[in-house]
Amino acid sequence: MRIGYVYVGKGTGDARNNWRLGIEHGVWGWETSVLTRKDGFPVARSLKAGDLVVLARGGPTPRVKPGMWSTASLAEAWFAYVTTPLYESAEQVWRDKPYPNRIGLQQIDVRTNVSADELGVEGMENLRLSGSKQGAPVVGQQDLALDDQEDPEDPAPPPNALAMTVVRLEQRKLRKSKFGDWSHVSCELCGRLFPRRLVRAAHIKRRSWLEPGEYLQLANIMAACTFGCDELFEHGYVYVDQSGRIRPGTQMQPGSSIENVFKDQLAERICAAYSMDSARFFEFHRNVVANVGRAEA
Repeated sequence: MRIGYVYVGKGTGDARNNWRLGIEHGVWGWETSVLTRKDGFPVARSLKAGDLVVLARGGPTPRVKPGMWSTASLAEAWFAYVTTPLYESAEQVWRDKPYPNRIGLQQIDVRTNVSADELGVEGMENLRLSGSKQGAPVVGQQDLALDDQEDPEDPAPPPNALAMTVVRLEQRKLRKSKFGDWSHVSCELCGRLFPRRLVRAAHIKRRSWLEPGEYLQLANIMAACTFGCDELFEHGYVYVDQSGRIRPGTQMQPGSSIENVFKDQLAERICAAYSMDSARFFEFHRNVVANVGRAEA
């Protein structure tokens, strides 16, 4: 996944209004004069659907030496996925200028008082560079690597500061949408009720295999307890068939402890997360992880 950085500015007057309108409409735009400088257009065009963009405002002057933003603090940062690559539009979004060169965005979160702890030193420097180019996008030297470690309460985070931030923001958004304010949550595999912290908002189709536009789809999220169900499903020991029924995977050994757990807790149960919307994600899991879907079809 590529990552683009855009520094909006201090965020006063028109700049603050533009920031809010961009978030409201899920779009950001540039004047043609900004992108015609140096590599502005090629960089903007390089951002594809599914890439991450970090837009920020409210920092110190960007006209300082490289590295001097490593200890800076930004008033706000807007984290979003690209939904529509660079396009031209005359539709009015902002009041001061048309900003016709635009990208469509799907918001992950907006955070305040953001620093290198969340963005990394490289991320802060890229935002400084963007600010020195009047807000033209800057793409990081390395793609953003997000691993499959998604639970914010798990002690093993991704190694990259920004990757960890994005995963946690994304997971928090999905957990909030899935679990609301419940203090206890039922596992959608075994059906048992547990304290919220002991149930994961688990991806049915692994995050590393998601297509652009799928990252924040609630239909791909299942409540799975940490007492075995999450791991059994994650590694394909169990799967959900076309009718929503939980079945043993091909790697489950007869007479094993795992089979005993399956018989006690999961055999013949209907997965509560199975629906018309989630069916395609369960199908992907059957085919790719459990490797049984095509054989059943």
